[in-house]
Amino acid sequence: TWLTPGARTTGQAVAVNASTIERKGNSRSAWFRLTNPGESTSTGVVYHLRVDCQAKMVDPLAHRVQDDQGTVTEESQYPTDEDDAMAAESGTILEIVWLAMCT
Repeated sequence: TWLTPGARTTGQAVAVNASTIERKGNSRSAWFRLTNPGESTSTGVVYHLRVDCQAKMVDPLAHRVQDDQGTVTEESQYPTDEDDAMAAESGTILEIVWLAMCT
């Protein structure tokens, strides 16, 4: 079940797969997909993101490429020893992700 919590003023929207949401302490994780401005379908790439609600940071864990039928054609896990967390700054798609998961 994909839920769309919001879009940027540019029109880029993000959706979360509600069935994948996991909670651990101050962190939440789930799979997300993007839809670009002016397009009606997702980019075909979904991202597994972990959100630190207290620190207001989003950490990418993996991505998958899916075809039009939703079949995964590529999957890549990101190294866990690197700190790639990004701030959920105001007006960004990451802020929408943080708001959806933490508020």
